[in-house]
Amino acid sequence: MTTDVAIGAHCQNCGITFSDPNPKFCSHCGQETREHLPGFWAFLHEWITHYVALEGKLWRTLLYLFTRPGFLTLEYLAGRRERYIRPFRLYFSISLVFFLVVKIAGIGPEINLTAVNQSQPAFNLSFKQGAEWGWFEPLRKNLEARVVDKNAKIQKIGTTDALHELVKSVINTLPYALFLFLPIYAGILSLVYRNRRRSYGEHLIGTLNTYSAFFMTLLLLALIPSQTMKLILIAWAVTHITLELKRVYGGGWWEASWRGTLVGILSFFPFLLLLTAAVLFAAFS
Repeated sequence: MTTDVAIGAHCQNCGITFSDPNPKFCSHCGQETREHLPGFWAFLHEWITHYVALEGKLWRTLLYLFTRPGFLTLEYLAGRRERYIRPFRLYFSISLVFFLVVKIAGIGPEINLTAVNQSQPAFNLSFKQGAEWGWFEPLRKNLEARVVDKNAKIQKIGTTDALHELVKSVINTLPYALFLFLPIYAGILSLVYRNRRRSYGEHLIGTLNTYSAFFMTLLLLALIPSQTMKLILIAWAVTHITLELKRVYGGGWWEASWRGTLVGILSFFPFLLLLTAAVLFAAFS
């Protein structure tokens, strides 16, 4: 339904009185003045356009993201931002598509786990009793109850099925672990490149683009069946990080290599901690 407005009509959003006879948008807040309730396809198109970033500049952005490491970060920092998809929208779009493809379409590596004896579980979760936890005693009791329930479930369904469920639960929590690791990675970059005197926000922009390239590579790995192409993609992903650091932060190849190695070493332990937390969450949930 579309409704025209007349002189003296008010904006439904901010209440300002229109001076033009038939404005399309409010001159004060920018909201549309004609009420239009979209149908299903119009709503779907709007969602894809605004949230999945499916627009003309998407393909240019993806091309530069994959073939020119660090280029999008420098363009954003230089103020040339409307030519490409913004970093956060790009990260959100690619990661969303990746997890939709892997989880809903079922594309990705198969998980093959074999138990020696289904009737005799090869593992059990344990929870050390110890002393009471004071104020956190309700949490201790809750964890203890969860361990009992989980072990009972393992006994019931067998080791193989239990392991399958555990791995699937870990995979489901990985997006959250990776998202939590994003600001940590940016902080590590700011530490390793502290002599460049860049703000944390600049490191965060670079991190978002690094994540986007990472998820794009994972998506291609999931879609491409050729093992040779998979090996080429993995090699390019490793090279991509070094090229990105060299382009964004400057310096020679040796500097980009050793600083990139240092970033990887410093990133390993916090990421391992988050991954452990994801496994524990999956095990006790």
